Amino acid sequence: MKILEMLLSLFLIILISCKDNSVENTQQEQNINISWNVKTTQNNHIIAIIKDTTEIYINNENISIGDMIGVFYSKNDSLICCGKIIWKNQNEALTVWSDDPTTTKKDGIFEGEEMKWLIYHNNKNYVVYPEYFEGGNKFISGGVSKLKKLTTK
Repeated sequence: MKILEMLLSLFLIILISCKDNSVENTQQEQNINISWNVKTTQNNHIIAIIKDTTEIYINNENISIGDMIGVFYSKNDSLICCGKIIWKNQNEALTVWSDDPTTTKKDGIFEGEEMKWLIYHNNKNYVVYPEYFEGGNKFISGGVSKLKKLTTK
């Protein structure tokens, strides 16, 4: 399991170096599956996205109404969404759901695990990187964060 998580982390580092930051360009080569299906569980972490103070860009351009913004966790050879919103150019509260401790399989993000961010824009998944006004990028049950910036590198 640790080896797979390390490989997935390496894959994300490789993605950073891709010119357009599109997961779609390397997804099949790396055998990484991406699921945007979210399972709600008992615990969550809320991330405030304030329209007038949060900068959200893909390759230095604003995202579009209808784009999906999601937080993901790693599971085997996949990135699984544990919270998402559809961008409406308004204030949002993105709810990130934890792993369900009553099940034997991983079905949410673990306490203290780093949140991985993607934006689905123009039929492509883009890896994006957060900065926060408050809180941080590790999942905390009952946590609240205020997003400052979400951009490709």
